[in-house]
Amino acid sequence: MIFALCCAGTWGDVAPFLEIAGALQSRGHRVVVLAPAPYASQAARRNLQLVPTLSTPQMQKWLEHPAMWDHRRFFSPLLEYLMEPSILPILSWVGAQPPEQLLVVSDYSSSPAARLACERTGARHITAWRDPAGLRSRLSPSAISGADFLGCDRPSRWLREAIFWASDLLAWYKLGPTFRRLGFRPPLRLLEWMVSPQGSLGLFPDWYAPPPADWPAGFQCAGFPRSLQSSSLPASVERFLQAGPPPWVATLGSAARGFHRQLAWIRQEARRRQQRLVLLGPDLEPLGGDPNVLLAGFAPLSPLLRRASVFLHHGGIGTSAEALAAGLPQLVLPLAHDQFDNARRLVRLGQARCLPLYRLTPTRLRQQLDLLPPAGPARLDPAEQVLERICLLLEKQAGSAWPRT
Repeated sequence: MIFALCCAGTWGDVAPFLEIAGALQSRGHRVVVLAPAPYASQAARRNLQLVPTLSTPQMQKWLEHPAMWDHRRFFSPLLEYLMEPSILPILSWVGAQPPEQLLVVSDYSSSPAARLACERTGARHITAWRDPAGLRSRLSPSAISGADFLGCDRPSRWLREAIFWASDLLAWYKLGPTFRRLGFRPPLRLLEWMVSPQGSLGLFPDWYAPPPADWPAGFQCAGFPRSLQSSSLPASVERFLQAGPPPWVATLGSAARGFHRQLAWIRQEARRRQQRLVLLGPDLEPLGGDPNVLLAGFAPLSPLLRRASVFLHHGGIGTSAEALAAGLPQLVLPLAHDQFDNARRLVRLGQARCLPLYRLTPTRLRQQLDLLPPAGPARLDPAEQVLERICLLLEKQAGSAWPRT
């Protein structure tokens, strides 16, 4: 049995698929990860085969695009620089495999390519949803991060339909030429078509996003696929933690750059409240110079958050899962993508406050920090149970009669 896991995005987007791939491989299956080339080293550490769908320069083009973290304009570069270039590599690889032995599991960004490849070859296809933000529902709509550019935080049903249509038309415009070159007429509602009719799997628990009746038929929630590996903290982080009381931890994600002013406001508020602070992320050098602030760059969240007091973050789904596991008070500062929807769900769970980053000011930051909920209990199932559940669901979809190879 061959499992092909297709994924793309930042590290938080790809990491859950590598965990699932490792779990499937440990159960005797052949597993191939189709993902951007920068993640080849991470796949190799897990003894996984990675087929590159995007080169490192292609990924950098997307990550450095000026609209990448713009809550109104992020979708166009996502289509143009992440989704469209992956179509040919995925189509070529899937087309070279025996379809009767193949199950393709794709994330949102890889689903147009995966659906097209499986339509052509007859391979089975499952859409795996890292987060619920991309799932369209009239009964329980997700937050649409770009809706407020029309002056509306909670758009009406008609406005949502207009946004859905606009998104579909943009996808048709950006991806359609490649589809036509391959001899396939792109459907007008391309973002609905790309969802596999054979099954959808939610990589989040049902208490986080209860599935409404109009999600894809047979939708199943499995839980957050977190890492099984016990990671140790860098020596500099360990020394900082041991030198004083539990600090605040703040991050805007593994790829967001150029938000020095907003991070400086967080640093300023931490200093005003006599709190120590750990900052995570790239491009932090301009924020140095304070002995009570550690510029950690990258550090594994799970062991770090267990020793923190407050967590300020962007609301990425992987980061949100680790925050729920730690039970910390959270202030979510969403920028774009799925982050607004994750923030809304964390607030509804009573785990967080939300302040969109584009609305951040020192005064608003202070007000929201004063309103943070208290620390709560960890809410997540053990990582081993979640990965076992995901593997069983995928094996059931693949067919129990198919042999492991």
